[in-house]
Amino acid sequence: MRHAILLKPNANIPFFEEMKKMCTFETSIVLDAIGIEFSEIKVEQIGPAHYMFIETTEPIDASLFKHIENLSFYYTYFEVKDNNFIPKVQVPERYFGDDLSNRLKYNGKTNEMFTRMILNLAIYSSNYFDRTELNIFDPVCGRGTTLFEAMIRGHHAYGAELDKRSVNELGQYFQRYLKEGKYKHQIIRGKAIQNKLVFGETFEAYIGHSKEEIKKKTGKTLKILRGDTTQSNLYFKKHSMDVLVGDLPYGVQHMSKHDEGQSRTLDDLLDMSFRTWHQLLKKGGALALSWNTYTNTREELKERLEQAGYTVMDSEMYLGFHHRVSQAINRDVIVAVKK
Repeated sequence: MRHAILLKPNANIPFFEEMKKMCTFETSIVLDAIGIEFSEIKVEQIGPAHYMFIETTEPIDASLFKHIENLSFYYTYFEVKDNNFIPKVQVPERYFGDDLSNRLKYNGKTNEMFTRMILNLAIYSSNYFDRTELNIFDPVCGRGTTLFEAMIRGHHAYGAELDKRSVNELGQYFQRYLKEGKYKHQIIRGKAIQNKLVFGETFEAYIGHSKEEIKKKTGKTLKILRGDTTQSNLYFKKHSMDVLVGDLPYGVQHMSKHDEGQSRTLDDLLDMSFRTWHQLLKKGGALALSWNTYTNTREELKERLEQAGYTVMDSEMYLGFHHRVSQAINRDVIVAVKK
């Protein structure tokens, strides 16, 4: 059978050109996970629009369509019969609107479509892709694009971020969004304490359809540790995260401090972080990290991840995500699983 997906337009033309290549690899990973056999995936332009065409040996069962509409570029799905496009219009069920992640603007923000893509790479490489609620952890969450994308899909979001200004902006924005949208919620700010020592600050948000749901914390959860990501295992429970997604620092200027006041290099920070994050992931959980290839090679990251206990996914479908962002940044994605 032949299928067509209309690609969602993107105002970032250079990224959209790269995305047309990357989305074929993303689709391969998703279809492989959900057990749909395919013989061809390609993107073609028809008039001003771009479509992804997929050839499958069997029809796509309606129960699997929820995975198709999760694709980062998804706009509208069609069955193609005798060159006729038969639309299968279906509005994805979302806990929050897409505006949750795209309303907040700032310099250096990761493209929301790319964020959805690496989120999918992690989810569909894990053992937990078919669950409706996951615990998503971004260990370098910045102002929260990954966390907001996770919550749009109905997942619980957890993050760590060292920069106080970023966490403050994240919290203020999310609280304002909840109030404007009239979502029932509770916000809690506090200190992260271990052995009577404060190692960070916390921002927690609990959202629910009722006060009872909020009180019992059975609705949706957002939790942020404003502190060192290498200490995130002191705040979040071990083996509690299904998926980890992050956009790694792009250069050696991104450092944190030891208590003694000495700087750590980015490589030292990665080694410590990979070991800490491994403690947080469940067995069968997966991580997807984007990074600047001018800072580390894939081989270097793979070696560091394997030393920390992960199995890196290096089949062909995982090797098509490198693309140019700017003169100083050539971005790629690496995916690994905790076996």
